[in-house]
Amino acid sequence: MRRRDRQIDDAAARAILERGAYGVLSTVSPAGAPYGVPVSYCLLDGAIYLHSAREGRKLDHLAREPRVSFCVVGATEVLPAEFGALYESAVVEGVAREVIG
Repeated sequence: MRRRDRQIDDAAARAILERGAYGVLSTVSPAGAPYGVPVSYCLLDGAIYLHSAREGRKLDHLAREPRVSFCVVGATEVLPAEFGALYESAVVEGVAREVIG
């Protein structure tokens, strides 16, 4: 992280994940192109569960490369006069695997 003064601890990141309504799952295509898709999710016992169709671009990517990034943005405030924003976010990296329930 470039701005260490803005880094949050694990407990604060987990709180953002617990409050979030959706996140963006980022995968890599077979051609190496990034692909981010908004998804609904739930956090349960330290794992992030995503709802998914049984086929599609996202699953094609995961079959080839299961490493992912998942980002949730919490509270935001746009500061037009400063050409900036205040916001909170949590970014998680991990390995996706299929769970059928």
